[in-house]
Amino acid sequence: DIHPELKKVIRRGYDLFTNTQQLRGKNVFNNMNCSSCHLGEGRMPFSAPIWPAAVTLPGYRGKNGHVNNLEERIAGCFTYSMNGKPLEYGSDNMLALSAYHQWLATGVEMYPKQPIYGRGFPAPERPAELSYVNGEKLYQ
Repeated sequence: DIHPELKKVIRRGYDLFTNTQQLRGKNVFNNMNCSSCHLGEGRMPFSAPIWPAAVTLPGYRGKNGHVNNLEERIAGCFTYSMNGKPLEYGSDNMLALSAYHQWLATGVEMYPKQPIYGRGFPAPERPAELSYVNGEKLYQ
């Protein structure tokens, strides 16, 4: 059983995740919610599910050249995807979002040895043949 106080924190994380606009003007400066990129409340395979972050971080990230933790990855979403300001590390809101990530990962082993099914987004299919003529017709 999950302690009632932890349930409140996880529910707050879910609420922030699905309605991030409640932080508009302080941490969010566009019309995005976390769930705008991470579909299915952060659970949907091949739609940037969030639970893999809870079982693979801390981990090295080539994009910024150092070891990232979960809070840093969440902060990056606020900075880059929401054109905003990161939540303060250790704040109640950061704790809530981290708790929601970790709750979604319940039962998954840390640092799984096999690739995680549905992690991230699928690579788009490359057309068999590139054609500027067909592209022009398609987009006019």
